[in-house]
Amino acid sequence: HAVAFIGTDRGTIEKVRLGNSSPVIESILTQSNDAVLEINIDNANKQIIGMTKNQILTFGYSDCHRQYSTCGSCLLSRDPYCGWCVLSNSCTNKESCSNSQSSSRWVEPDSPVNHCPTIVSVSPTDISVSTVTKMNLTFGGNPLPSNLGSPYICKFSVSGNTGLIPSSNLDARNRCTVTATSAAIIPTGYDHYNVTLQLMFNENIVTSSIFRIYDCSRIKETTRCRSCVNSPQKWGCVWCNKPYSCTHQQCGSAASQISSSTNCSLVRSVASPTVPISVGQLQDFQLETSNLKLKTYYYISYSTKIHLNSNMVIPIYIVGNKHFIKCNQYPVQVGNHFNYFLNVTLVTWHFIHFLNVMIMVIPLFLVLSITAQSISCGQCVSFHENYTQCAWCENKCKLTSACTTSPITTIHQCGSPQITSVSPLSGPLEGGTILTIKGNNLASRVEQITSVMVGSIPCIVIESSYTASLQFNCRTGRSIGEMVGAVIINTSYSINDAVFTDQFVYKNVTAKSFNPLQVLNLTDVDILGSNLDVGNEAKLCVFQQSENKMTTCSNRLKILKSNRVKSAVLKHRMTRNLLKCKLPSVMGSGKFTLQLIVDGFVRNFSQQIEFVYPPTVEPNQPAEFFGFKTGKGTLTLALSGLAGVRTVELQIDNGVTNTTPCAIGGNSTITCIIEPDQSARRKRNVNCNIHSFLSHASYPYERVLTTVDFSFIFIHPQVTYVATPREDKAIFITSFVTAPSKPGQVLLNNVHIVWEGTIKYVADPAITQIAELPCKHVSGSIQGVNLKTMNPKPSDYKIRLVTVNGGTSVTCTVAYVTSTSLVCSAVSSQLDTIRSEKVSIQVNLDIGLTIYETNCKFFMFFLILNKYVVFKTAVVVPILCLLLLTILLLMLRQRKRAQKRAKEKRVILGKLDELENRTRETARNAYFELQAGYMTNLNENLSHRIIYLPPWEYITQVLFNQRSGHPVLDENAMVGQGTVKQDALKSLLSVIKNKDVLLVLVRTLEEQRKFTVQEKGNMASLLTICLFDDLPYYTRVMLELLTGLIQKHVSRNPKLLLRRSESVVEKMVSHWLSINLYDECINEQAGKPLFLLTKAVHYLVSSAPCDVIAKKAFNSLNEMTLLGTELQYETVVLHATIVEEGGKVTTSVDVKVVNVDSIKQAKTKIIEAVYKDKPYSECPKPDDLDFALMNSSESTGITLSDVDGMSVVDGKYTKINTLKHYNVPDNAVVVLRPHDVENQVIPSRIWQNKCRFPSFYFLNKLILAIVFKEDVSSPLLPPKHMYHLVNDTLQKHFFSKKACVITAVIALLRKKADEMLDNLMKRPFQEMFLTRMVKAKTTIQEYVDGVFNSILRPKPISKTVRYFFQFLDREADRHKINDPEVLHIWKTNSLLLRYWVNVLKNPEFVFDLNKTDIVDSCLNVITQAFMDACTTTNRKLGHDSPSNKLLYAKDADNYKVMVKEFFINISNTPTVTQEEVTQILQKQSASYASRFNQMVALNGIYEHLVKYREQVMEALSTSDNEVVRDVGTKLDEIFRRMGGERNSNTTVV
Repeated sequence: HAVAFIGTDRGTIEKVRLGNSSPVIESILTQSNDAVLEINIDNANKQIIGMTKNQILTFGYSDCHRQYSTCGSCLLSRDPYCGWCVLSNSCTNKESCSNSQSSSRWVEPDSPVNHCPTIVSVSPTDISVSTVTKMNLTFGGNPLPSNLGSPYICKFSVSGNTGLIPSSNLDARNRCTVTATSAAIIPTGYDHYNVTLQLMFNENIVTSSIFRIYDCSRIKETTRCRSCVNSPQKWGCVWCNKPYSCTHQQCGSAASQISSSTNCSLVRSVASPTVPISVGQLQDFQLETSNLKLKTYYYISYSTKIHLNSNMVIPIYIVGNKHFIKCNQYPVQVGNHFNYFLNVTLVTWHFIHFLNVMIMVIPLFLVLSITAQSISCGQCVSFHENYTQCAWCENKCKLTSACTTSPITTIHQCGSPQITSVSPLSGPLEGGTILTIKGNNLASRVEQITSVMVGSIPCIVIESSYTASLQFNCRTGRSIGEMVGAVIINTSYSINDAVFTDQFVYKNVTAKSFNPLQVLNLTDVDILGSNLDVGNEAKLCVFQQSENKMTTCSNRLKILKSNRVKSAVLKHRMTRNLLKCKLPSVMGSGKFTLQLIVDGFVRNFSQQIEFVYPPTVEPNQPAEFFGFKTGKGTLTLALSGLAGVRTVELQIDNGVTNTTPCAIGGNSTITCIIEPDQSARRKRNVNCNIHSFLSHASYPYERVLTTVDFSFIFIHPQVTYVATPREDKAIFITSFVTAPSKPGQVLLNNVHIVWEGTIKYVADPAITQIAELPCKHVSGSIQGVNLKTMNPKPSDYKIRLVTVNGGTSVTCTVAYVTSTSLVCSAVSSQLDTIRSEKVSIQVNLDIGLTIYETNCKFFMFFLILNKYVVFKTAVVVPILCLLLLTILLLMLRQRKRAQKRAKEKRVILGKLDELENRTRETARNAYFELQAGYMTNLNENLSHRIIYLPPWEYITQVLFNQRSGHPVLDENAMVGQGTVKQDALKSLLSVIKNKDVLLVLVRTLEEQRKFTVQEKGNMASLLTICLFDDLPYYTRVMLELLTGLIQKHVSRNPKLLLRRSESVVEKMVSHWLSINLYDECINEQAGKPLFLLTKAVHYLVSSAPCDVIAKKAFNSLNEMTLLGTELQYETVVLHATIVEEGGKVTTSVDVKVVNVDSIKQAKTKIIEAVYKDKPYSECPKPDDLDFALMNSSESTGITLSDVDGMSVVDGKYTKINTLKHYNVPDNAVVVLRPHDVENQVIPSRIWQNKCRFPSFYFLNKLILAIVFKEDVSSPLLPPKHMYHLVNDTLQKHFFSKKACVITAVIALLRKKADEMLDNLMKRPFQEMFLTRMVKAKTTIQEYVDGVFNSILRPKPISKTVRYFFQFLDREADRHKINDPEVLHIWKTNSLLLRYWVNVLKNPEFVFDLNKTDIVDSCLNVITQAFMDACTTTNRKLGHDSPSNKLLYAKDADNYKVMVKEFFINISNTPTVTQEEVTQILQKQSASYASRFNQMVALNGIYEHLVKYREQVMEALSTSDNEVVRDVGTKLDEIFRRMGGERNSNTTVV
């Protein structure tokens, strides 16, 4: 065959086969796309050599293996160099295939494709699981090579797994053995699976085929019997009635075997209802069946794709020759879906029959919508147009048959349309902006929207976007100039147009220029202009002018329209005058045209952008670079150019990719700094000691060099090490971590990889010994290791002697460098300038790596030789001897004292060093907990069953702060008080039911100075119970009293209204809100978020250590209850059960506890886990149960308690026992049992095979029992002084922030340094652990936000709240109060700070749960954040502000906005009429009034009135109202009757 290689001016080399109809076999691209100037052929190496102006490349005649992976593609390529090598299963040239002369081993080029060896068929094609089968293979194409010396292997692959079916040899008859005995061959959920048969030779796949393995027993379609017998005939599956199963074998008896679908039991038809049904409506179904057994009971259930109803037992009855089943059931809600099909299911104990046909169509979306609270009137009317059964009545969407008032069925009856939001609010003059308009009553059909205007410009409605009554989209038209206009909707059903408060702005968009002009693919381009932030989106399109075809576009990043930008990255992406867009990837290079599209605005830039190829690295650049492990290194590369390059970054994979920007040089070079290896940055243990240095020569004036007050500092980027002087030379012992090589790459524009290689970290240079310091005639010698790493020159090292005050510096010039030593010299005159100065010795590398610094003092003194007078020996010698003896004794004493001081100093310095390291470690651990300590499994541990208190208990809890046992809940509380008293109390009720009289009574009582605030609150609570049967009357009285209170405050300080509860009416307002908001807000909206928040705080606190004595926790939001200590603990899993009364044992539950938990804490957590869905009041209490730890050899277990004979005693303080104290292991088995069954044998199923620890865990207990002859595990009476995790008394004694250092010095002088510093290390500063509060806050933040959203963004807003706020608005207008802050304070004090703060702080008022002291302190912090959000003043916080306020400082502004929006939303809602409120109040009275004993409340009111009888009677008798005066006489008679029968049995509330 003749093959030509042709070079082109497009930068390609075409491989052409001459004489063929398809001449071009392959196109080879050059890297530069430059024209190919010359081609040469190297026949010896069978290579082609091509040359362009910038490049010479070589390549082989063919690249068969890389280009063609299958035999068919190899032969169809028509490449004369490429054929198929059978045994290697690859496309190669002939020389590369062994024994290619044989046609069975080598398929020649140009051979037909059917010459490729293949498996034509396998028999059988279907094999049952659990069988061993011989499979016959039929081959096609050229015959397989034979006589190879080793057999072909049959390998079986199931989804890539070759271990499920053993391989086998291909025998002489071309058969493979399939051993399909593993049930795992077929994945779960399948009844058959395809298996790939691979014929292998020497690990190469010669050819392959597919067959199927099936399992009859896994057929699980809706009708199993029919599906079984109707399975593929080759499977041979049959149905067996005994047992009910599908098998490929024969059944046990022929009578129970079914082979035909006509003999299967099934449901033939069902009578469907003709009209849609609603939730709660009972519906009959009649099913026609066949082949059902009359003596068998069936269960029936109804299901959709989502839910399954509960089953019910039904019998079969016969009508004629047919079997029937009749049943009824309620339909089930299935979510926001439409037209779901309901399936009917018949179930026996052993098999299931499903009806295969669709039975009935139920508008389930309608069923759900008419019960949802969020459905508006307009939506309901739109439903009515499709389903006439739906209508709007009683402010809800209901079935027409359920309406008690006239239903609303047309949209005009729902009121005027309203617009709640329009987005976006700006767009270009050219129009084309898609507006999203949301609101209420926005028509029931799109045709009812007659027009939408933006100012005077129409906005065309997009009908496909219309959602009935809620929202739609429209496209703005063109404007002739910049303008501002309101969005107005005109409808056919309302005379009032809907107008949005915020106006739409038409802006003139301009696009002036872009940069850069030269770019790479997928890089950013900046568009400069004006008003580029308007409209929906911006598109940047790129197309070639020659083709005039748009190739691709890139969308602008969307920017938030508010001031709160979520990410700092977005801030620079787009501004009003700058748009940053990422360019697409285009083919090739060249100049392209840019087009910017912003909605209807289109701009083609006249200047073109040029796409260039990324530059490449110049040849002979290193593939690896070096850097110090804890220092730095340099990476320098030469590139072929820098066109289009904006940024260069070096990325190093250290487990986490670290990115470092690089510098771009002017000569096409880039320089990157190799940062230290983060994985190797750990502490290096440094032991540095210097005592003295002596010069090695004598001078006329001898200089002695010593060190006094010496300390060595090893400079590290983050850690400083301080050494202690010792009596030897300066030896620095360091330990390093060996850092492996790290992969690195250099990226251009953060996209294009220009270099990939290896970054090798080498050992840091380190100083091991300072042999000599430079003196006048001596060079300094510094010894170390790795000093020659990366071949530094002597000039790369800089050694300086710097005085401590920084005034003088002396350079020691390095003259010689080896791998172990540095030799330097300094100028003598410069050394004289630092004589007697304390200096720091610094050794630096040129790249900025400081090897070490040290401090020492030079002292110089002179020995002066003077002449002296010689005295007589008789006089001088005795004097000299006595003087020398005295001097010697003084020197010995001074030396002893100096040694003692030096020893004490070493001790204190060592302790301080250890304290510093411990403090540093504590701070790092706190930072780690903050960044990585979030609990991701919080949702898994929260019980989503909300356990509410009964409403009457909730009311008594709010009114009397007593949930149960109060007399008002006891219907027999006043029985036996006598008929006279009963009649008198009834007469008192008639007096109270007179509003004028009641107002006089309440005001008279409040005027009495001895009538305390507590009595006022009690009076308000009694009035609430007494008038609960007539809440509308109670409301009128409350508002009348409140009107008088407002009049009183307006004349003084109106901002103080409702701030406190110092009057009866203020408490009445609180009670009124509590009663009316329970159903509307607690049950339907805020209940679940508040319950989850309380549970989340409880789990957050209990998941880490808690000190039961100090009432402090590891995780807390409150600094007062934050456990400020470093504590090592582990989480332990216990397999726990509880023995209940009567011997019943609960199911075993895995409970996570902390090993430092007390026994009572562990019992509490077990009870919470076992009874997690049970009310707290119904759960057993920890003190009533014993904690029994089971082991493998005992059936009764060993009882553990908080205090026993094994408790640790520290002086007069006893430490509470913990699980760690008892060595309770992980996965231990624990039983909680009542006290009276301590010796009861626990059932073996609880503890056998679960107790995986031997009994030696209890060996210490047994030894103590033997030695002391007592049961050490039995609980003792609690001692007077106990502590759990922290002994507060010791902490208070030793811990003082300001005086700790002074105290340590004093203790040193008194030989108490060890004790003082030990306690300082054990109890670091409390402020070090404040990050735990941030961690705790971040963990539960979503639950806090959920509660605040449910309170401040309710849907819908309570009518009673709206009614009450309307009353306050009227009063403000009546008194001409124009200050909006006053009205804000009134509403905040009445609702948010009066009601919601109480609920937030006291969730136990609403739910049946346990609130611990620590949880209460955390809720106080959250409540304080809520209270701060309600204030209008902005308080500036500083570093000395309370930590509890700083915790939510960043969230305060957001919460304040929510409060402001809350009041705005209420003011925008329609007015609530008196009739609507009266209806709501009457419903409340009818629901709960019968639960309270009215006579008890009346008796309590009487007790208050009789206490001030004279003042009350005087007020009534002097009233201007004649009716009030007459009632005064009646009340006086009541007093006399009640007084005559008063006795000791009178109930006083």
